[in-house]
Amino acid sequence: MHIEGKMKKQLVYIIAITAFISGSCSYSKKFSREFFRENETMLNSLQHRYREHYKERPFSIEIKDRDFQQVSLEILTDTVRYIYSFYLDDPALVDTLRKYRFNISFMEKLIEDMRTTHCTWLTHLEYYENLKKQQLVFLSIRHRRLESFLKKDKYFTLAFFQYNQPFDERGRLLDRANKKVLRKINGAVFFKMTDSVAYAISSDFR
Repeated sequence: MHIEGKMKKQLVYIIAITAFISGSCSYSKKFSREFFRENETMLNSLQHRYREHYKERPFSIEIKDRDFQQVSLEILTDTVRYIYSFYLDDPALVDTLRKYRFNISFMEKLIEDMRTTHCTWLTHLEYYENLKKQQLVFLSIRHRRLESFLKKDKYFTLAFFQYNQPFDERGRLLDRANKKVLRKINGAVFFKMTDSVAYAISSDFR
C-alpha cells in the first residue's frame, strides 16, 4: 500500500506538471499574439528603420540588463566585428556612434523604441533559398509576463521576412524549397504571425 501510495503521488505530480507546461505553452502563444497586435505598428516601424539603416552601416543592438539601461553594439566592417558596451548615459556611446558615422539621432530613437517595446536584441540574418541570398530582420522581446518558476527567462522572438512565407496546417514555418521540412531559425520552430512574420518562444534571445 505504501508503494502504491507513492506511485499515485508521483502520477499526480507528473499529470500536474504536464498540465502546467501545456497551459504555459498556450499562455505563451496567447501573449505573443496579443503583444504583437498591440505593438504591431511600432514593431514594423522598428524593423523597417533598422533594415534600411543596416544597408548603410551593418550593425546589431543588444539591451543587456533588465532595467534596459545598458546597450551593446556589434558593428560590422568588411573584415572585423567590433563589440562595444555602454550605459545609455555614457558619453562614449555617442562618441562611438560618431566615430563610425552613424546617424546619432536615428540611433538614439531606435534604442528608445527598443526599450519601449522591451526589445533586447535586434539583428540582421542572411540565409539562402534556391542558392539565392535572402535577408530577414530578427528581434527578441523580454517581458515579465513570460517568466515562470520553471524557466526564469523566456523570449518572444520575431522574424520579419521580405515576402510571404509557407506555413503548414499547424502554422509552423516551412522550408520554401521542400515544404515537408520545417524551417528552423537558430534551432527553434517558428509559427505564423502574419504571412511574412513568424514567431517563437525561446529560452535564448539570439
